[in-house]
Amino acid sequence: MLKIHEKKRLLLPLTFGLYAGWLFIATVVNTAAWFVKIQWYGFGIPDVTWAIIMLIIAEFLMFLVLLK
Repeated sequence: MLKIHEKKRLLLPLTFGLYAGWLFIATVVNTAAWFVKIQWYGFGIPDVTWAIIMLIIAEFLMFLVLLK
């Protein structure tokens, strides 16, 4: 059976990880909403291409965080 202090080792990284993940996703969405608000057209690049670029950047940043 797990002792109380061992359970804390599992719970603390999980809660901070969930919060950091939510914060990261919210930042990406808010940035995209800001671009729409200022009517930025992305240098003529189609929206689908920008979505793919942003997903690749988000995944790259996620892997950087996971490596630490």
